Amino acid sequence: MPTFRQGVRWQKVGVFTNDNGVVFVPTIAHMPIQHRQRWFLKEWRKHRGLSQEKLAERLGIYKGDVSNLEKGKRRYNQDILEALAEALECEPADLIMRDPSSSDSIWSIWEHASEGERADIVRVAEALTKGKKSG
Repeated sequence: MPTFRQGVRWQKVGVFTNDNGVVFVPTIAHMPIQHRQRWFLKEWRKHRGLSQEKLAERLGIYKGDVSNLEKGKRRYNQDILEALAEALECEPADLIMRDPSSSDSIWSIWEHASEGERADIVRVAEALTKGKKSG
C-alpha cells in the first residue's frame, strides 16, 4: 500500500479503547461517500496542468489512487489533503472550498491580479465593508 510523507498510510484511522472494546473515532474517512462534502481535486489538478499520472508521481502514489480520490471512491483525510495541497500549490482548504475553474469567484480574480491590482481590490473591499460589523 502506498504511503505519503514519513510513512503516513492511506487508511490511517484514529481508534481508542474503552471498557467495552475498541471504539472508532468518526472521521471524514468513515462517512459514506454520498454524505461527504464535494471537493475540487480534479479541478485543481487540471488548473495546474497536471495529468493524474504526473500528480501521482509528485505524491509517490499510483495513478489509480488519484483517480479514485477524484471519483470519491477513495476516502481522504487531513494527511492526504495536506499532501495534495502541497503538490497542487494551494491550501488544503482550497481543495474543499474553492473551484479554481470558476472565473466569477473572487479567488480567481485575485489569483490573476497583479500586485498593484491586488492593492486596489483590497481598498475596494475595505470601502464596501467599512462600518459593517461582523457577528
